[in-house]
Amino acid sequence: MTPHQVREAVVCIEGLDYARAYYEVRGWRWLVKTQIQGRPALVVLYDTEDPIGDVYNLGSAYFTDV
Repeated sequence: MTPHQVREAVVCIEGLDYARAYYEVRGWRWLVKTQIQGRPALVVLYDTEDPIGDVYNLGSAYFTDV
């Protein structure tokens, strides 16, 4: 999968399941369940220095139907 495909699966998509967890090395991260190319996937996003709070850094993305 490409970063573009991940962005399309997460940005402005309502109703996604997610959880927030603290990771000592990189700080707060968001674990987001979504669909990419019709397959279930887990996307890891990290907080960034954004005053509005709606921009995140992509950490990784994994297909979960293995």
